[in-house]
Amino acid sequence: MIRAVSALLLLAASAWAQTITGSIVGSVKDPSSLPVSAAEVTLTQIDTGAKREARTNEQGDFRFTNLPPGQ
Repeated sequence: MIRAVSALLLLAASAWAQTITGSIVGSVKDPSSLPVSAAEVTLTQIDTGAKREARTNEQGDFRFTNLPPGQ
């Protein structure tokens, strides 16, 4: 019985640790399909107007993480 209660508490704790966030990843390339490094990428949440900025790396890749739900 104690094991079952302990297991239930562990499962409940891990369920509370869940978060609802998303990520967007992409890349920027020039017209000849070469990567563009240090390009500024702006992400705007339509619902709130909140903006986030990122810069591409040497391979032209960017990443936005821990994004809240919304448009």
